[in-house]
This record gives sequence, C-alpha cells and structure tokens, in this order.
Amino acid sequence: MIYQVEKKQLNEKLQYYDEEKTKIVFIDEKIEDVATLFNMLYEELCFPDYFGWNWNALNDCLRDFCWLQEDFVAFVIINKQKILSKDPSFQKDAFFEYLQDASDFWDDPNDEFGYKQNHPNLAFDVYYVED
Repeated sequence: MIYQVEKKQLNEKLQYYDEEKTKIVFIDEKIEDVATLFNMLYEELCFPDYFGWNWNALNDCLRDFCWLQEDFVAFVIINKQKILSKDPSFQKDAFFEYLQDASDFWDDPNDEFGYKQNHPNLAFDVYYVED
C-alpha cells in the first residue's frame, strides 16, 4: 500500500510492524543520486549478487524477495521532492513508479505465474512523509 503521512504520524504508523519480521528502509535527501540509492538498497534489502544496478534490476528485486527473511517491507520516503536531487527528474519519477508497481504487485492477490511463491503473504508498504 502507498500512504501519505505527516512526520508527526510516522512513529504511530510504524509501531504496528513487528520489528523482527519487518525490513524498514528510510530514504531522505541524503540519497542524492541513483548510484547512492542502488547501493543503499542493495545493502539494506540484502539484494542478491546478481542485482544489475539499473532500474530493471531494481524492479525485478522488488517483485522477488526470495532471499528476504522478513514478511514485511516498508519504504519510508522523507521529503520525496528532495531525494535524487543531483539527477534529472526522470530518475526520481522512475523510482516512484517502481515503488508504486511493486506495491501494486504485492497488493494483488492474483499470482498466476507463481512469482510470490517464496513470500505469498509479504506486505510491501510505502510511506511518503512530509513535514
């Protein structure tokens, strides 16, 4: 699911996740370019070594998670207009589009190709946080 929340509401929303079963990824204005974003996601989400360091590879990983032990993935995007500030705006647009696509994928109960077999109940949430 995709949520728009105010900063003061964030802790309340995140308290509902079981810390042992949730991978929370915080992204803010310190992530100034795509290379930094990919590197951080690779580390935070423990992407496999075959991660290709491009948008298609990110899209694939956000729809797989076979390596992930957690049952919940939550992205927390703080001040989304300020991230990827050193890159052209289409890079930021691509990132938000892939997050939306991944959220839609995991929210959809249908899995006709068996992509969700490793994590049939995984929840993928994105929080856009503004002051």
